[in-house]
Amino acid sequence: MMALLSISLVLTVPIALSGCKSTLEPGGAYAPVTVSNGITNAAPDMPLFLADSAYRLAFTSLDAVFTTEKVNREFLWKVSPDIKHALDKIRPDATKANADYLLARSVYIASPTPENLTGVHNFLAKIQQLATAAQAALPKQ
Repeated sequence: MMALLSISLVLTVPIALSGCKSTLEPGGAYAPVTVSNGITNAAPDMPLFLADSAYRLAFTSLDAVFTTEKVNREFLWKVSPDIKHALDKIRPDATKANADYLLARSVYIASPTPENLTGVHNFLAKIQQLATAAQAALPKQ
C-alpha cells in the first residue's frame, strides 16, 4: 500500500509539471490587482502562484499520509504503535502551519512586498518539513 502511494506521488509530480508554463494567463486569481496604496501590479503574481502550487502539493502529501494512517490504523498499529504516536505529534503542527500559511498569504496579498513574500515562503517551508516528517513516520515497505 505505501509503496503504491509513494510511486503515485513520484509519478504525479513530473506529469503535473510537464504542462507548466512560465507565464500566467490574464485574469483569474493571480491577476494584477490594485493594492491599498493605489498602485496596480503590472503582471500576474507568478511568485504567489508558485508558492500556492508548492503549498498545495506539500499539504496534499501530508493529508495523504494522515488519511492512509487513519484508513489503515489497525494494520499500522500492529506494525508499530510509534507510527500513530509520531503522526499524532505532527497533526497539531500541521493545523497551525496551515493557518499560519493562510495568514501570511493574506498579508502578502494585502501588501505584495518581498518581505511579505518571505513570510509566505517561511510557512511553505514549514508545511514541507511536516510533510517530509509525516512520510518518514510510515513504514517503507
